[in-house]
Amino acid sequence: MPYTYKYPRPMVTVDVVLFSRDRKRVLLIKRDREPFKGRWALPGGFIGIKEELKDAMKYKDYIGSVHYDGEDEIFHGRLEFIRDLVTFEGSDAKSLKKAFIEAVDDYLDFCAEQNKEPDKPFKGSFNVRTGAELHRYAALLANEMNTSLNTVVVKALEDYVKKTSKKKPEPAKGIGNKKITA
Repeated sequence: MPYTYKYPRPMVTVDVVLFSRDRKRVLLIKRDREPFKGRWALPGGFIGIKEELKDAMKYKDYIGSVHYDGEDEIFHGRLEFIRDLVTFEGSDAKSLKKAFIEAVDDYLDFCAEQNKEPDKPFKGSFNVRTGAELHRYAALLANEMNTSLNTVVVKALEDYVKKTSKKKPEPAKGIGNKKITA
């Protein structure tokens, strides 16, 4: 059965072809999501509906920013949405992509050598500073609905994102029904 896409076609992808030094091997990844989950593919991925091509460097779930320094005539970037500082640079698009992938792999290798858990972007949790009054109202609502404050916040965020974005968020997983008591 053919795969049916959720988004309008055509779709743009950014893929990277990495050859070994002897040019006899090519890096492939095993896809961990649909479409074609479990199949071998080039590293890369689809560019989002609102995402610009210049911002689409992604590898192993890490996102790299792209900047150009006109004075030094160099492209540079960093891994975004993690606490650790990991940077890379290149003289052109090809060398920048290579440096980005090497930076991710080097970062993961370094963390493994140090027995350190590498930072991951978008772990599924973040702090929200609402102010005391909104916090109180949300907690009372959660109690009234016999659910958790977390569930109320996630539902409100999902509703807001659905209303204001063309992309639909993936439903939150693993949210319990823990009762909040005031």
